Amino acid sequence: MGRRRAVKHLRAKGVSPRVIGPFLVAVLIMAFSFFHPCPVWPAGSADILSVDVEGAGIIDRQNLSQARERAVESALSQALKAAVVQVLRPGLPPSKAEEAWRAVSPNRGRYIQKYAITGETSDGRVYRVGVSATLLTGILSERLQFLGYEIVRSERADREVTLTVRDVRSHEEYVQLRAFLKAEVPCVREVRPARFSWKEVSFRLILQGTSLCVTEVQLPFVVRELTDDAITGEIVRRK
Repeated sequence: MGRRRAVKHLRAKGVSPRVIGPFLVAVLIMAFSFFHPCPVWPAGSADILSVDVEGAGIIDRQNLSQARERAVESALSQALKAAVVQVLRPGLPPSKAEEAWRAVSPNRGRYIQKYAITGETSDGRVYRVGVSATLLTGILSERLQFLGYEIVRSERADREVTLTVRDVRSHEEYVQLRAFLKAEVPCVREVRPARFSWKEVSFRLILQGTSLCVTEVQLPFVVRELTDDAITGEIVRRK
């Protein structure tokens, strides 16, 4: 009944209900036409990039499902292209950026950490989606550099740091400490044993960032001293 009353009200105002659906679709399509990639670096990580992009897929034989898949594929390609532009050295010609993007596109899944569809619309001919994607720019930069492209130097480039921890009283504690560093500290890429002496152990840590990144998690030891290339700590014990 409510719908009939609404239709009568529109007719009384001189508005044809038949134009409502196409009008809304047109509005949505116009909104998507202004939806450009918008890169955002999440706080605390220069190796992850978030972008909002749009993708479109032609609707063939009224197959909306297939058109939607094409639209998502198109959006993810645009997301990767935005990430490539962000990590390449500024000032490179557009043709070089296009070439770099094509070079890494076959393995696109390696660089996209996650994505979510934020909007969908169709005008009967084209299916459009909005996608929010998070990309792993650290891995992407390494690949592009390996392929010979000039990239932006990250402030979180690999760094070797010596970690010395005092009052380690057994081999079991040493093993637990090493396992903790490898599994619980996100910026630690590699842990190499350096020295194991009476109540003191040392490791060579390969970090994705500065020595300060090690302190971003709750550690099983107190940091007594911290410099660019060395960390000294002491095991916390309850009295």
